[in-house]
Amino acid sequence: MLNAQQEKTFIAMIPSDSTGEDRRAAYSVITGIKDDKNMAQIAKYYAVSDELVLKWYNFFSLEDRTVSTKGRRGRKGKDLTNYVKTNFGKTITPKLVVEELGISLPTFYNFYNANRGFFKKIKRGEFQIVDPSIERSASK
Repeated sequence: MLNAQQEKTFIAMIPSDSTGEDRRAAYSVITGIKDDKNMAQIAKYYAVSDELVLKWYNFFSLEDRTVSTKGRRGRKGKDLTNYVKTNFGKTITPKLVVEELGISLPTFYNFYNANRGFFKKIKRGEFQIVDPSIERSASK
């Protein structure tokens, strides 16, 4: 977080011959740091390119407090797919998977409904993870 004096110092450091987009990016970085945002959040919130945010971070000699910029959506689906592919034959409960992978229960059930071939219902709230290709070949 920046105090008012640091904010004024950073604003004074912006070269007067900067382009409009550069100045906008610089002010966005300053305001974002003041509001305790990281680089990814600043780029997304102020609709500034990642390159410009990085340029002004380096210009102001700020430390990078970047969190993972990759989408959470892709991670969850891949984590669930990897989990079921490595645990064939294992009996699971949704609560167990949610705790192991750090996802929400609705996310698990969404994956379950979209990929029913991986699951065989044992009883209410318990599923066995099966290999869909083996199940298909066994039924032929």
